[in-house]
Amino acid sequence: MNINVKDLEKLVDLIKVYVVSSDKSILEKNQDLILAARDADYSAKTQKEFDNQSKFDESSHGIGRMIMFLLNHYGEHYLDGGELTIFVDDPKVFSSAHDNIYRLALKDADTHDNFGDEYNPTAEDKPYDFDSRFIKQTTRYSDDNTVDTTATAWDSFQKAYTTPTRTFDFKSAFWKSGHEHFVNYILQIDSNLNLHVINRITKEEKQFNFIALESHKGYLDKYKSMLNTMYELGDYAWSNFILPPKK
Repeated sequence: MNINVKDLEKLVDLIKVYVVSSDKSILEKNQDLILAARDADYSAKTQKEFDNQSKFDESSHGIGRMIMFLLNHYGEHYLDGGELTIFVDDPKVFSSAHDNIYRLALKDADTHDNFGDEYNPTAEDKPYDFDSRFIKQTTRYSDDNTVDTTATAWDSFQKAYTTPTRTFDFKSAFWKSGHEHFVNYILQIDSNLNLHVINRITKEEKQFNFIALESHKGYLDKYKSMLNTMYELGDYAWSNFILPPKK
């Protein structure tokens, strides 16, 4: 069972109106959509179910999971296609430092726009959010000289003269730690809409510069709005919005 972003946006909007108005006609007119969203939620295991190797656990499901998916969708699409410069993109301190520029690209794009069992990756899928395309490298030496070394780039992660590649996971403002997948960096947008670039292994916050695609900047406004929605509706269970069958 699956559901797409447009239907989830419609779902969240109507539930917001219902919670304020208590107008049950909203639920009556939209039961098919609400049930479809619930079934999609139930069809895909939650992190709690994976961690506990348990069967279905209703307490780990609910409208908040759909809101979180939308929150991640907006954050990920804001970053997608953007240009990220990581200063001193090196896991350790060397005699020279490398400032690398990458173009971010969503991995498995369909999984960022659709929710459900068909789009819920397993460990075997090696899930993470972004691949990157290397654009440029500037090497800064201990004597403060800088050289464009793009043509002969050094990848300090692989310790070899080769095109640097990095993988990234996106985390929302609600992320603390854990569930990070095997990536080089975590990209987090906090509740103040500040972006953080964090080395997954060392937990070091990197100095960086990010330039979003002009056409994607609106996603940050949607992200901010969905943060507020999570605070308002995140704890609601599906039972709050599903009517008993008519006799």
